[in-house]
Amino acid sequence: MTIIALDPARHAQLRIAPSPDMAHAARLDHAVIGLAEAGLAAADYPLVLIKDGQTGRFHLAALLGLGAGRNLFVLNGLWHATYLPETVLRYPFFRDEAAPLGLAIDDDSALLCNHGEPLFNTQQMPAPVTLAMAERIDKMMRDRTAMTAFVDDIVARRLVRALRIGLTYQDGGSSEIGGLYGIDPFALAALDGDALAQLNQRGHLAPMFVMIASLNQLNRLEQLHNAQTDRPLAQVVCQ
Repeated sequence: MTIIALDPARHAQLRIAPSPDMAHAARLDHAVIGLAEAGLAAADYPLVLIKDGQTGRFHLAALLGLGAGRNLFVLNGLWHATYLPETVLRYPFFRDEAAPLGLAIDDDSALLCNHGEPLFNTQQMPAPVTLAMAERIDKMMRDRTAMTAFVDDIVARRLVRALRIGLTYQDGGSSEIGGLYGIDPFALAALDGDALAQLNQRGHLAPMFVMIASLNQLNRLEQLHNAQTDRPLAQVVCQ
């Protein structure tokens, strides 16, 4: 992956393929999502918190697999789920505030080609597909800001706990997925009425219940894993 600023001088002749190919996402084991995405993403994925290795901050994420570098929802280049996270749909574009158009692009992406929709018109101005993607990324970044406020709030209230996801295989082996966090239901239940009212007014109460309920989607990850591997699971347990 080579992410560089989107530049009409460099990319004037490029087009983006209309194909729904999602091969670029096959190695994603999670996708960071915005706060407004939580209710939609929970229809398909377990929602967890992951910690940024550089900043130590938590991010809300959809869990896509049961092991590093494996997206169980991508088969033969197609994504098999009801909802696709915005961070996946915006690819191969990225936000770059320093770029002339505020956008960067993966210069190595197989989606960039000499057919499909042009990125720029004949006057080297952004074409409709580029303008639409810029708007999409703007909306995504605003939702990420809302997600950050949500996470900061629940961390400050000590409503976050480490998750232990244990995998038991049919051959008798076992392993554990670490580095994931979720809502502490006991800490949430212990909050008084004023704290619950504050969370509700900020729009932070409902997403917590969505996150707790979404952990049932671990069963779906187990089913997808077993359909794609020669080492099936017997059980996935979240504690």
